[in-house]
Amino acid sequence: MYNENIELLPDAYYKGENGNNFKLLRLNELAAEGFVDDANAVDDSIDLETATGKTLDLLGNTVGQLRGKLDDDQFRVLIQNRIGRNVCQGDYNSVIKLITQMLELKAGEVVLRDSGEPCRVTIDTIPLERLAEKGFTAEQAVVIIEQLLPICVCLTDVEFEGTFEFIEDYEITYEMLENQTYSDMEVLTYEELENGKKDINAGFSDEEQTIGGYFGFINDTSDYDLPL
Repeated sequence: MYNENIELLPDAYYKGENGNNFKLLRLNELAAEGFVDDANAVDDSIDLETATGKTLDLLGNTVGQLRGKLDDDQFRVLIQNRIGRNVCQGDYNSVIKLITQMLELKAGEVVLRDSGEPCRVTIDTIPLERLAEKGFTAEQAVVIIEQLLPICVCLTDVEFEGTFEFIEDYEITYEMLENQTYSDMEVLTYEELENGKKDINAGFSDEEQTIGGYFGFINDTSDYDLPL
C-alpha cells in the first residue's frame, strides 16, 4: 500500500507504514478518494445516458416528459425525443441527426426523402434491430419520428429493413476459416463446414435464434399509447 502524502513530509518525520503519520495520512487519502468517487457518481446519475429509475423520472420532469409504462431504455428515448422537439429546426439534417442520436445509429443508416405527396415524407430504410432492442413497435416508432417533423408533415411508406438473406455455397479455403472466430465456428455444423456457409447471420435461424436474419418488423399484442 503506497501513500503519496507521506512523501511530502520532511525527513525529520517517521514515514514507515507502521507509524502514526503514515496511518493518519492514509485515512485522509482514503476519505478524499471516497469524496471524489461520490462526486463522480452524482455526475453519472444525472447524465441522461446513464441515469436510471427515479433519477430518470426527474430528468423527464424537467423537460415535461411522462414515463407511462415505459422502461428506462424506452423512457430515455422519449426524453431525447422531447429535447429534440424543442431544438429541432425541422430541416432534413436536424431531423436525421436527432433520429440517429435517439436510436444510437450510425451516420447514413437513416435516409429521409420527399414522398412526392404534399406534407408527406418517407424514410427509405431504418435498422430494425434498434427498434426491437428498445422494445418499440412499428407504430410507436413512426409516432416518435413524426414528433420531430414540422407541423402538418407526416411519414408515409416507412420501410423497416430486415436482414434475411440466402446462403451462397462456395468452396471453403484456409483463409476463410482463419477469419472465423471461435464462437462462429462453434455454431457451424459439419455439413455447413463441408458444403460451405458464407455468413452465420444469413439463412434461416436455429432453435436458439443465434444465427440467421429476420424478415421485417413484427408487432406484438402488448402495444400501448406512448405518453407524448
